[in-house]
Amino acid sequence: MSFNTSNMFGDSIFESQEQNDYQSMIPKKIYKTSIATTSTPLKCKENVPPPVQSNEMMVMLNKILCNQTEIKEKLQTLEANQQILFYKIGSLEDGHVTITANQALITRKLETIEQEATDKSDVLAQSSLIRECKVHIKKIERSVCLMTEEARDDTIDEVASLLPIETVEVCLEVEEKLKNPEFTQAMTTYIHKLKGASDDIENVFRNVFTDCLLESFNWDGRGEKHALGELRLIETILRVVFQSQGAFNFEKSIRRAIERSHHRIKQKKYMERRRKN
Repeated sequence: MSFNTSNMFGDSIFESQEQNDYQSMIPKKIYKTSIATTSTPLKCKENVPPPVQSNEMMVMLNKILCNQTEIKEKLQTLEANQQILFYKIGSLEDGHVTITANQALITRKLETIEQEATDKSDVLAQSSLIRECKVHIKKIERSVCLMTEEARDDTIDEVASLLPIETVEVCLEVEEKLKNPEFTQAMTTYIHKLKGASDDIENVFRNVFTDCLLESFNWDGRGEKHALGELRLIETILRVVFQSQGAFNFEKSIRRAIERSHHRIKQKKYMERRRKN
């Protein structure tokens, strides 16, 4: 009995050997494959952009930073200009308020000037009326002189033209003229005509001195005012005309007449202020 050993062992042995060889080859291929896969990142590292491109990026970034700095400086300049503009606008508003206040002040002053002009026109009208009255009085005196055959006295006419005294200058002029005895006699005669039969000093006083004049006077010159008691017109003329009253009563009456004149002036000023307001 013979055995075919080649058939018994050969096929199975060789087949198993081939399988083992094949199996032994698998991990080697896998190892090679893993090597291949691990080598791939190395190839990626080799594809990094060249240094030239990174320099360009740095240049661009620097330009962007420079532009941002320039923009920031311009914004700061703009903010400073805005502050200056706000300050100037505030100054203009203050100037506008000042101009408005000045306009109101100018308006009030113009109204005051207009009122004073009106008052002056009233005074001028009153002065004109007084002059007309004096002219009529002179005509009446001429007529009386013609009827009574009494001679006209030009000095008395001069006295009548000076009264009532309205300013300090005219008062000084009258004081100078009273140094002349002829003018003094004419003034005394005229005051007697004004007095008539009455002993009312104040009535004569208002025909000799106006309130505007007496605003600058008092009896003894207190408070930087002129002394009315030192005038020749008082001591030489009025005191002689009213000598029947005595020195004490005469001075008392003159003081009272001055006080009433000052009161009328204050009342007139008060009414003018009320009219303006």
